[in-house]
Amino acid sequence: MTERGSIPASAGLCARCLHARAVVTRRGSTFVLCEASLTDGRLERYPRLPVVRCHGFEPGPSKVSGPRQGGT
Repeated sequence: MTERGSIPASAGLCARCLHARAVVTRRGSTFVLCEASLTDGRLERYPRLPVVRCHGFEPGPSKVSGPRQGGT
């Protein structure tokens, strides 16, 4: 996995979670990594999406991908 990306809103809670990070592979696939899983063994490292319930959820900055606003 090579770079960071944005998380689609269809990912559920992960799209708004402080601990979620989008990881993009060289082939262009995007996975959501739960960084809280590194210290909490009850959490899945790459959870099944959409996540609708999670005891590790903490609101954070939105990482949702979507159309850009503004521009030319």
